[in-house]
Amino acid sequence: VAGGRPVARTTIGGFDGQGGALAAGRVGEGRVAGPSRMDGYFRNEAASAEALDGAWLKTGDLGFVHDGALYLVQPLLSGTDLG
Repeated sequence: VAGGRPVARTTIGGFDGQGGALAAGRVGEGRVAGPSRMDGYFRNEAASAEALDGAWLKTGDLGFVHDGALYLVQPLLSGTDLG
């Protein structure tokens, strides 16, 4: 599913299981960073810590970036090995 190109001042990327950025076209965890990213879940620090990694919001989906657009492949299931 095409998620599209990011809006101004927003960055998208795919990441491996150790949080390293992947090259374009490689499937990994989709993430989004920018000023419109949430600061966290209301009164739920544990969920916020799970969803956020520094400036990045983990989408919870497997995806890849191609020509500057994010494509989502499937939900990231618990136990999925991202290498």
